[in-house]
Parts: sequence; structure tokens; C-alpha cells
Amino acid sequence: MGISFVVAIVLAFIAVVFSVQNSQSTIVSFLRWSFEAPLVLVLLATFVAGLATAFIASIPGRIKLKRELSEARKTQGKNDR
Repeated sequence: MGISFVVAIVLAFIAVVFSVQNSQSTIVSFLRWSFEAPLVLVLLATFVAGLATAFIASIPGRIKLKRELSEARKTQGKNDR
């Protein structure tokens, strides 16, 4: 068994334990919008929203780095000739 498989099993176990311990319902309200959902789903949705926000915020920096790398490769190619 590989170490990554063991880590995946441990993380899955932790996720299951977390889900079982946070299965009670909670009410989420935002402005005039309100709904009831299991706490674990609310926490998961919040986590995914945070990941998406971080990914979107990182796009300009990644584009800039990609452009700089492309320009550096072009410059290196001209110097090799």
C-alpha cells in the first residue's frame, strides 16, 4: 500500500467522523434569504466558496507569471542563436 493511499483513507475517516458529529440542522440567513440545512453541508459549502474565491483571486498573478515565463523563454531563445 502506498503512503498516499493511507493518507487518503485517514482523511476519509476524519471526514466521516466530522460529518457524523455535525449532522444537526442549522438555519442559515442572509439578508431576506433563509434556509435550513445540515451543519456539515453548510461548512462544506463555505469551505468550497473559500477555495473558489482563492482560486479566482490567484488568476491575475498566474497569468502574469505565465506571461513573464513566455517572455523569458523567447529572450533565451534569441540569446542561444
